[in-house]
Amino acid sequence: YTDLTLDEVASMVGYVDASHLSKHFTGKVGITPINYRKIYAKAKPKYNRNDKNIAYSVTDYIFKNYQQEDLSANHVASNFGISVTEMNRLLLYHSEKNFENLLNTIRVNKACELLSTTDHLVIDVAFEVGYNNIRTFNLNFFKYKQMTPTEFRNGISLQKADGSESSRRGTGRRSRT
Repeated sequence: YTDLTLDEVASMVGYVDASHLSKHFTGKVGITPINYRKIYAKAKPKYNRNDKNIAYSVTDYIFKNYQQEDLSANHVASNFGISVTEMNRLLLYHSEKNFENLLNTIRVNKACELLSTTDHLVIDVAFEVGYNNIRTFNLNFFKYKQMTPTEFRNGISLQKADGSESSRRGTGRRSRT
């Protein structure tokens, strides 16, 4: 239901690029994202254009402010002049995630970026993406990635420009910053 490019969607949900998103999407759904969009774009959404604009504005706001430790559903909903219930209804319809799930998905995906590109300690990454304690960060990371942040960092492989991959193992990941 969006006009976002596949690269924009890939970035929002934590994929390197559109080709990786397309590969995983096709494997899970059975059709390419382009074909999925063609099929379901014809379906008439039951929400009006203003609802869609609010949902995307809320999503954009969360994406830009995820690092704020005190970001709450009440705060965001009041910023847009709607109730938390209405905000969650719009988000669920347009992103299939309520406020908490969307915020945590964004935070965990951003944490993955930091874990794979920096030598920051896990606790520093947790604070940098908006968590106020390591326990909540670890619980959410495991919920969304089915592994701990340390397991993610130790098992990560990076895609090179030529399409090949290199492992991050044995690269001194334990250094302090």
